Amino acid sequence: LHSAFGVTVSADGKFVYVVSGQHGGGKDNCVGVYAFDSEAETLTRLQEIYPAETEVNGVKQPFDGGNNVCLDAAQQNVFASATASGGLAMFQRDTTSGHLKMTQLVHDNERLGWISGLAVSPDNRFLYAAAERLDTIVTFRIESLP
Repeated sequence: LHSAFGVTVSADGKFVYVVSGQHGGGKDNCVGVYAFDSEAETLTRLQEIYPAETEVNGVKQPFDGGNNVCLDAAQQNVFASATASGGLAMFQRDTTSGHLKMTQLVHDNERLGWISGLAVSPDNRFLYAAAERLDTIVTFRIESLP
C-alpha cells in the first residue's frame, strides 16, 4: 500500500478498505481489503485488487493515482477514485467475508478529471464524485451501476 491515501470502514467495523497510489503510480494503485479483529486489535490483509490489471467485460482501463474510497449506504458496494487517470472503480461487496469483486471501471478524464472526493447519498440513490481539475461534481445514479 505504497502511497495509501483513502480509507473507509464498514458499518459493522469488521472490514477496512484502503486505496493507494496517489503519489506512487504503477503497481501501487490498488484497493486493499482488511479484516479487523476487535479483540486482538489487529488488521489482517484479505485481498488486494489492482483495477488497471483487472478486465471487466474483456476490457482494461487505467487506474492511476488512487485517492478516495467509500461504501454505499447499503454496505453492498465500494467505490474507489483514481485522480491521475480520471478513473472510478466499482466493486460488489460480500458483506460476510468483506471481499470485493470489481464490476466496472469508468475512465473519463474529460468528465472525471482529477476525481478525488466520493460520497453516497443517505438514501443510497446517488454517488457524488468531485472532479478537482474541472471544478465540478459528477453525479451517478447507483441503481444504474452494475
